[in-house]
Amino acid sequence: MTEYASPSLGTAGVGSAAVAIDAATAFENPAGMTRIQGNEFMQGLGLLGVDLCFDANDSTPIIGNSGGSPGGAVPLAGSFLVYSLNDCLKFGLGVTSRSGAMLDYNDEWVGRYFVQDITAITLIANPSVAYRITPQLSIGAGFDVQWMYFVQTIAGPPPNGTGQIRLRADDFAYGYNIGLLYEFNSCTRLGLHYRSKIKHDLDGDLSVKPANFSFGFQTEFIYPQSVLLSLYHQFSPLCAVLVDVGWDEWSVLDKQILSVEQGSKVLNRNWNDTFHGGIGFHYYPNECWILQSGIAYDSSPVNAKNRTPDLPIDRVIRFGLGAQRFICKSLKIGASYEFSNWQDARINRTILKGSYDRYNGHIVGLFSNWCF
Repeated sequence: MTEYASPSLGTAGVGSAAVAIDAATAFENPAGMTRIQGNEFMQGLGLLGVDLCFDANDSTPIIGNSGGSPGGAVPLAGSFLVYSLNDCLKFGLGVTSRSGAMLDYNDEWVGRYFVQDITAITLIANPSVAYRITPQLSIGAGFDVQWMYFVQTIAGPPPNGTGQIRLRADDFAYGYNIGLLYEFNSCTRLGLHYRSKIKHDLDGDLSVKPANFSFGFQTEFIYPQSVLLSLYHQFSPLCAVLVDVGWDEWSVLDKQILSVEQGSKVLNRNWNDTFHGGIGFHYYPNECWILQSGIAYDSSPVNAKNRTPDLPIDRVIRFGLGAQRFICKSLKIGASYEFSNWQDARINRTILKGSYDRYNGHIVGLFSNWCF
């Protein structure tokens, strides 16, 4: 999952590079900070829950159960700040959990030689700056500092092994992002946001049971570079439409190398680039409320032949609903809900064949935005 604890959950993320109406723009498109008057701080909290269940085909050669309900709950949090030096020059900071995964299959499930449990957590800090070049055009840029923590347990060795291999590692890595915002008029604006790839060189420990020995290991995980183009257009006092198109270079996850003292192994993940599109709406029933809705689509990065149950990603469709309420001129609060569906994430590997009968995600988010 790559969802942020911000109001954009209410539109399934659609329009995040162009909306620019609160402090979350410091992370979602720093160029949008030039639209913020004065200083703003936002705090967002959320909870992600995933509901999935695997159904093995009869042709799967490994004996085992379906894995139970491996989906877990992952907390989301985000803090965003915009500080105005003057009307044209802004500074920002975003600190958020960029993505997370938590799966805990039964130890004796049919896919245990790929994964028994996995936890992957990232936290990113993004200081940024924005400048209004002309009344219509603004530019922004930020520096990304990202921490990743990773733990995975695997049964081994196949096809009949009863041992257990546990991997644990973490790493700091760095990247950058650049944004543009063009305001055609007070009702229409176009946002473009680019985020660079971030390569984690994970360094940690590998332990084996019941042999009870351990040694160091290294692997890498690359977050892809991405481009997002967003349009915001308020076509009446009551309603605005938001549109997104985007691209993520997930083909960087083509191969993953696991290195230990005794040698190395190449995991051929064979992922492909993905494409994104979506449409959303803001409704303004009065001066105190903003109501939100949206739907977004992302293509699948991998086919059934190469998909694995530790990263069982398929195409995803997301639906979002949200509401924002102005308590007073300086304080806005809100709540959002997002539903995600990953299709059946079919797997057709040599020792694991089947699909997920259920594969849905639910996110609830709360936030407050304070002007000071």
